[in-house]
Amino acid sequence: MLEGAQFGTFLFGAFGALLLVYISKDVAIPEFRPLYDISDMQREARRHRKHIEKTESDLDSLQDRLKAASISDDAQVLSRVLESYLTEVEAERARLHVLEKEIKNGQLLSRGLGFFFYIVLGGVFGTLLSGQVDIMFISEGVSNFLESFVIGATWTSYLSSIGIRSTQKRVGGQAKG
Repeated sequence: MLEGAQFGTFLFGAFGALLLVYISKDVAIPEFRPLYDISDMQREARRHRKHIEKTESDLDSLQDRLKAASISDDAQVLSRVLESYLTEVEAERARLHVLEKEIKNGQLLSRGLGFFFYIVLGGVFGTLLSGQVDIMFISEGVSNFLESFVIGATWTSYLSSIGIRSTQKRVGGQAKG
């Protein structure tokens, strides 16, 4: 079990990691995409949304044409086209609903892993290394809490120097493309 001082250093280390992640990524709880990448699903969902918008626009114009159609043969053709568009939109909406659910679950998993990997481990490293590592500021005699804060914040920088950040940028670049 953690003692009160150890718990305090854990919290300071976790807060240091949280602060640095927030500053570098603009999110409080980062995603951890190296293990669970949802960018393909996000791209597919965007395609489905765009296609639904276009098809709904086409449906509106078809309905207007159907109202104006006076010849029964023309009206029957437009009715069949309208029915096929409606079927297509319903299928697109169903797939989009499934994708959005998978994306939400993936984001929960990714953010849970990100929280553990960045924030909790920042607190653990802060607790384990405070008092063991000398951190020199303007004056000597830095408290263990401040050391833990600095160690928790610094460890995420260390991760970025060994490649975790480049992996995340590569995954993020694929999501935008």
